[in-house]
This record gives sequence, C-alpha cells and structure tokens, in this order.
Amino acid sequence: KVHLPANCFTQPAASTHPGGANQNPEDLSSKQSDRTTPRTLLIAYLPRLASSENVKSVFEHFGVVCSATVMRDGNGQSKCFGFIVFAEHEAAKSALKACARGRVVLEDDAFKAWHL
Repeated sequence: KVHLPANCFTQPAASTHPGGANQNPEDLSSKQSDRTTPRTLLIAYLPRLASSENVKSVFEHFGVVCSATVMRDGNGQSKCFGFIVFAEHEAAKSALKACARGRVVLEDDAFKAWHL
C-alpha cells in the first residue's frame, strides 16, 4: 500500500464562476495558494531501465516529490515515460524550466546521458 501526503491531491477548479460567468483560468489559480497546490509533470524519454526511484532521486533536487511513476506495459517493460507529483507548485515549475533547458539528466547503465 502506498501512503502519500494528503496535500498531494486536489479537486480540479471549476471552469465557470458560481454566478454563471466564465472565469479566466489565471484568476482561478490565483485564488488557490500556489505554494501548497501540488503539480504533476509528464516526464518523457526515460531510459528503458529507469526505475521510479531513479526518477524520484533526479527530481528531488527541485523539492519534495510526493510520487514518481514509470509507466509499464503488461509485461513490466518500461514505456519510457512517467509522472512526477510535487508537493509544491514552485518545485514543479522549477523542474519544468530545468527540463526545458536540458539541465535534468538521468544516466543509464551504459552511462548514456538522457535529458529529460
């Protein structure tokens, strides 16, 4: 059984204002505390042999990681992508920026560098 901190999951924000008027998504996010709202990132181009623990250790440098998951097929073979759930928005934002700049690297068993 996996135990995750209670703050790792939130309800999605409503797309309309209670009065019926459409609301800008920026306005909705500003009403929530960005520092306590968790964020999930899709991580692509993982090495075939990467484990959830490997991925988690790379992303822990950005902040508290609630969970790291490498997606696998029915035979247990990695599909070479996964998800990272951060406890804080700022950590996810920082990790996303670092990935976009090619600064997040995971090495495989052959010491090949995989830029996530």
